[in-house]
Amino acid sequence: GIGELGLQELRRLGAYEAGHVLLNDREEDLGQRQDLAMDEGHWNLLWVGGLALEEARIERQVARLGFPPADAVDYEHLGYRLYGLCEKAFLSVAVRGKSVAEMLSDTMTALDRITKTLAYIAAAQVEGSFEFDLRRLSRHAATNWEEFVAPTWERRLMLYARVPTCADILAGGAWDHAALEAASLERDTLRSIGFEFRGDGDSFEYWN
Repeated sequence: GIGELGLQELRRLGAYEAGHVLLNDREEDLGQRQDLAMDEGHWNLLWVGGLALEEARIERQVARLGFPPADAVDYEHLGYRLYGLCEKAFLSVAVRGKSVAEMLSDTMTALDRITKTLAYIAAAQVEGSFEFDLRRLSRHAATNWEEFVAPTWERRLMLYARVPTCADILAGGAWDHAALEAASLERDTLRSIGFEFRGDGDSFEYWN
């Protein structure tokens, strides 16, 4: 809990939460931007991508203030999140009787968790406070990284490096463009674990 944190950890937490306040006050989030989505499937991807983008912008600014990377920038934690993706990919074809809604909920939850972890890692790497080393992952985690993350990792780094930190405004069309790019990134990440949204603007389908 907060009561167990040291002074420096409390300062970091304050800087992090202040980033969320800044972005919310400037409405640099998905709160009023449902019209960006082509359909419900696209909205799912926009939501996951937008949240990860927000975390990356905040964590980059926290790094610039001299604080260490988030606790989530940890190889064991990353391995756990990668295992979660592998589990969802396996269970989706091994367990019968799951509804489409259940599969959608399970995979989007796993995707949201891994993309936030990747946002912490990418933000720290962009700001030079951390350098990801694939050799530090366990054998199984490294295999999962290569399959699920590596195909889009460089794109993720470039996107998070290109947007300003939470200290600077990303308004209007620039925010919309970044959010749409984030959604495209998460679509490809989702495809890497065997799922895909398809739609024509009026409806969507969720394929495994």
